[in-house]
Amino acid sequence: MKKRILSILLCLCLLLLFPGVLVLAECILPDFYADSYYAELPQMVNRLKKAEGKRLILLGSSSVAFGTDTALLQDVLSQNGFDYTVCPMGLYGAVGTDVMLDLTASQLRQGDLVVFTFEPTSESMSDYFGANAYWKCAESDPGLLLLADSSKRAALVGSYPGYLQERWAIWQSGQYPVPEGVYALASFDESCNMIYDRPGNTMLLGYDIGSPIDLTQAEISPEFEESRNGRSPCRSRCWRCYTHGGSREMSPSPGTM
Repeated sequence: MKKRILSILLCLCLLLLFPGVLVLAECILPDFYADSYYAELPQMVNRLKKAEGKRLILLGSSSVAFGTDTALLQDVLSQNGFDYTVCPMGLYGAVGTDVMLDLTASQLRQGDLVVFTFEPTSESMSDYFGANAYWKCAESDPGLLLLADSSKRAALVGSYPGYLQERWAIWQSGQYPVPEGVYALASFDESCNMIYDRPGNTMLLGYDIGSPIDLTQAEISPEFEESRNGRSPCRSRCWRCYTHGGSREMSPSPGTM
């Protein structure tokens, strides 16, 4: 009987010890992604929170971060009589656009306009959530974890050991990631615009004729729209949502626009 009680107590101690070890390891390890583009996501959230007046929110993934000049868009809107602060809320397809909706929804105010700039990928047009990538985004601002919808908690908890193991391996190797080019936090300005010069991305005709896509095949299904609208915690708020199908790296086939 005593052995059984001791075994149960030992198991309980191990169960309590494991989370403690994980938390301790997290506290010991240095930041590895604070200078990378992952750290730009907290900056986007902060800009959205602090922006005054009416806001035009561009919600999506990397096509927002790497393919949108919000300063230019805001200037054009102002010239045409529309007084909006343009706020980008899209960073990386591996994070998923679903969690970007979580980060945006609680901050919406009356008069806001939301443009959902999806890319024709499964990550963009589904409830996909890249928990490991999101942990990296939250490294410099753990408060980001609290902004994700409660439905994502299981994915975050389940991916944490792997994320921690990855960081531990980096620490042991001594070869810390050194972000460069568009993948560095320094490549974004205070308005969350990409300012890194990319002459290689300049296309003579303004688009890539070598990678055509057919935008008629990139339609949002009724089921997808229902999912977006149905799970949004801001359905009763005074905001309007528009959808725009963007193509970051590919050009539309003739006659499809």
